[in-house]
Amino acid sequence: MKKKILIICAVVLLLGILSYGTLAYFHDTDTVTNTFTVGNVKITQTEQQHDENGQLVAFQQDQTLLPVVNVNDPSSDENYVEKIVTVSSTGNNPAYVRTHIAVPTALVDVLTLDLSDSANWVQEAATTTQDVQIDGKTVNVTVFSYTYTQELAKGETTDALLEGVYMNANVDMKEQNGEPKFCTWNGTSFDFYDYDVSQKVYVLVATQGVQSQGFADAASALDAAFPNVPDFNA
Repeated sequence: MKKKILIICAVVLLLGILSYGTLAYFHDTDTVTNTFTVGNVKITQTEQQHDENGQLVAFQQDQTLLPVVNVNDPSSDENYVEKIVTVSSTGNNPAYVRTHIAVPTALVDVLTLDLSDSANWVQEAATTTQDVQIDGKTVNVTVFSYTYTQELAKGETTDALLEGVYMNANVDMKEQNGEPKFCTWNGTSFDFYDYDVSQKVYVLVATQGVQSQGFADAASALDAAFPNVPDFNA
């Protein structure tokens, strides 16, 4: 079973959702691809999806994001957005890498990042937040960080870290104080999420890479080279 890094509110069946309002979402998912390196290394971050023939192609931007219906197997749902993230070492020196994924803080309980089950990716205990300028507006994002424990030689690629993104099945949209808001039903009332629904929903990804020579392991190398998470405004 794939790991889910975000806490999902108690799932309300589709019937329950429809009884409280019509689902209507016009948001997109997008990405910012950044790489940062220290030492004589070069890395490439790749984001892909499968096409209708099952072939891997570049990730398609501006896909519509809707709540999934199949809560037992979201990845097979029509509304699941496949987004496969890997990192390759393309320089002459072996490297360690750490990838950071940022989602709007207001939507942490609304979106789920579908991680692969690879044991080579280890999530860092701490999460951070930062303000990012998106479409001319300031959006606070929560950053989740993952270290790839294996050294990457030239031409090697990590296992997939992220496999997809989806909106949780219990999400609805209703007006609060005259403005449409994402919300979920908690059994007695709606919980509203303070996000401007006229904005796109961005999932931002950035990867850091450092030489592996001279370090005992990936964590110590990346902690020494990058004491802070990357600035997603860079």
